[in-house]
Amino acid sequence: MKKRKETKSLCFNFLRSFLFVFFLVMFFIIMQDVWSKFVSKMTSTGVTLKSSKDDDKKLLPSFTFCPWPVYKTKGLHYNPGDFKRNTFDLEEIFENNTLSLLRNSSQYSLNETWSIQYGRCHTINHKVNYKFVAKKSP
Repeated sequence: MKKRKETKSLCFNFLRSFLFVFFLVMFFIIMQDVWSKFVSKMTSTGVTLKSSKDDDKKLLPSFTFCPWPVYKTKGLHYNPGDFKRNTFDLEEIFENNTLSLLRNSSQYSLNETWSIQYGRCHTINHKVNYKFVAKKSP
């Protein structure tokens, strides 16, 4: 009986040690991927405005906003019709003058993104890009 308990205890300790080493190795493998993305500065949050070309042309960035509170009524709305009814439209966020300016398709493009967590988010892209140049007076 005592020998059987010792065998169970030994097997349990071996399994526990094996699983600890296995999960530790998996942790370092996953952290290697995270570390490589950190070192290469691949982040999901933009902190600087950087032009892809070297001609000193600064492009106006996109602006994404999500209304808060996300829903008009409490609850999770999985049905697309129910989701659209319980989230905010642009007409409910902006006044008519601002909305008519933003809907000018020659200057701006509007994109809508749906998310259960953030509701309906809207992205405004400015289509006209200006080149900011400082000129000296003669």
